[in-house]
Amino acid sequence: MDDKRWSHAVASTLPDRIEEIRAAVGDHPGLGSIKAAEHLAQRTQLDVERVDVQALAEQGLLKPVGEFKGHPMYALRDLDNLPEEQIITTVRERHAWVEKSLTTKEAAAFLGWPVGKFEVDAERRGMLPGSLDRYARTDVEELRDRPGPT
Repeated sequence: MDDKRWSHAVASTLPDRIEEIRAAVGDHPGLGSIKAAEHLAQRTQLDVERVDVQALAEQGLLKPVGEFKGHPMYALRDLDNLPEEQIITTVRERHAWVEKSLTTKEAAAFLGWPVGKFEVDAERRGMLPGSLDRYARTDVEELRDRPGPT
């Protein structure tokens, strides 16, 4: 391929390789993480979200079969073959993190501070948000308990 185009020589071999290609990638071009989450949610009756699909991929349980506009695409076959227990575990881990963490706005409200003050103090202390751009509740409580730079 040159400039994202198939050469004539390669393209002319494709009709003879249809079964080989289907066996490798399936009939569907794949789903992005949002549609993959919807597919898994329908399959499992869980509230699967895009971040869950991304977490499954980070764990090596899903491998992209391609990309669209720089975003990974996942094969339906791979989504359907994911063990349900792993999907359940991933969704539960997200729920557990949400329960023990706060968004920037929630953290500022918890402390009774303006958002800007929270952001500055958190940065000065080297406090970084974790997954889902959320801060560990224990770290935020520490800000309340041990006033520091303002």
